[in-house]
Amino acid sequence: MHFRIKSKRDKIRFVPVHPMVLRLIGEYLEAGKHGGGVSRESLDSPLFR
Repeated sequence: MHFRIKSKRDKIRFVPVHPMVLRLIGEYLEAGKHGGGVSRESLDSPLFR
């Protein structure tokens, strides 16, 4: 698992994600009513709205 990050100059980089971080992100998405946790849709959308 990784984050796809787009920089100011449209450069794309990929940053690895630790499995515990992925679990915490899932909890954050559930608590914020972002669609019920980690799913393909939530992984393709911005983390912070």
